Amino acid sequence: MRKAVIWNLTQRKYVARPGSEKSFTGDIRKAQQFPSKAVAEADCCGNEKVEMWNGLERFS
Repeated sequence: MRKAVIWNLTQRKYVARPGSEKSFTGDIRKAQQFPSKAVAEADCCGNEKVEMWNGLERFS
């Protein structure tokens, strides 16, 4: 099942899960995951984009 994650274009990292020590992570497995692209897009800022991820590969 694909999950949506947010990529920050300025930091060039993924948005980390809530409660993480840092706001961004380079490890997609530690990124905040959303159930759909629409839900992730609602949480995006202007310098972020949504990527889909299935646990193995990223999809635009």
